[in-house]
Amino acid sequence: MLGSAHDGERAAAALHANRLLGELGVTWYELLDNDTGSYQAGYDQGFQDAAEKAYELQKDKEEEIANLRQQMVHGSPWQTVGSTHDYQRNATECLASAVRWTPWEHGFLEDMQFRHTISEKQAAIVSKLYAKMRYYQARRSKQS
Repeated sequence: MLGSAHDGERAAAALHANRLLGELGVTWYELLDNDTGSYQAGYDQGFQDAAEKAYELQKDKEEEIANLRQQMVHGSPWQTVGSTHDYQRNATECLASAVRWTPWEHGFLEDMQFRHTISEKQAAIVSKLYAKMRYYQARRSKQS
């Protein structure tokens, strides 16, 4: 991560490396200066352990970043029912109901019927509209 193009990632990696050295009781000077005699042939077991731990943490972070980037590109994987996503089914049910939707709501629900993936914000809007429909249906059934 020290080679990252992002300032925050580099700063976080340096801070973590500094903490690892502190846990091992080693200073940066001792780590980088082999003339002090505290490291034989440049490899002390503590340094090697710290390097392995830092490598594993970096690998975990890189996997996490790759997963987040994939979600940004492909959308979040929402639970499916058969081959139809829940939000698609809910949008279809909303449009089939007797609720009078605003032009924006109607267009949004129509669009959601054919999307393969949606954002969390879009999912929240579909959920709110679905709840609105259920509320009106419950109110209607009480009036009957």
